[in-house]
Amino acid sequence: EVQYGAPPRMIEKGPYVYREQWNRSNIRYSDPDALSYIPITTLYFDRQQSVGPDDKYMTVLNIPLMVGLT
Repeated sequence: EVQYGAPPRMIEKGPYVYREQWNRSNIRYSDPDALSYIPITTLYFDRQQSVGPDDKYMTVLNIPLMVGLT
């Protein structure tokens, strides 16, 4: 339908809330003024703040790509 100029059918869903936790791994001091590490980001689903479980499938438009294609 959209390929032929019809507007897309969209349904608003959510909110789905995730909590983000940052950790650092493999911390190294290479000289007195330099520090290196590997950042690790972990996301945790917050069921109480969300409208439903996180096992739903949904399609999300890539708006910048869509604008670039027009």
